Amino acid sequence: MDLFNRLGELALGSRLRRLSDQIMQQGSLIYQDRRIDFDPKWFPVFFLLSEEGGLGVTEIAQRLGVSHPGIIKTARELEQ
Repeated sequence: MDLFNRLGELALGSRLRRLSDQIMQQGSLIYQDRRIDFDPKWFPVFFLLSEEGGLGVTEIAQRLGVSHPGIIKTARELEQ
């Protein structure tokens, strides 16, 4: 029996994380299929910058509701 089934509602966060991972994996496959070197996790930052132009790390973090270090990591990945 799957542990998450046994834990029921207590495992909601873990179930959502697994679902999120599967969705991101499928998104990656779509980009790969179209020969686009792009990671789906970059999309929110990429889209915000494409719409708003140059924004600082703090502004991006606040607008997307994510951590400052997370934005720095994503920005570095996008630069490469």
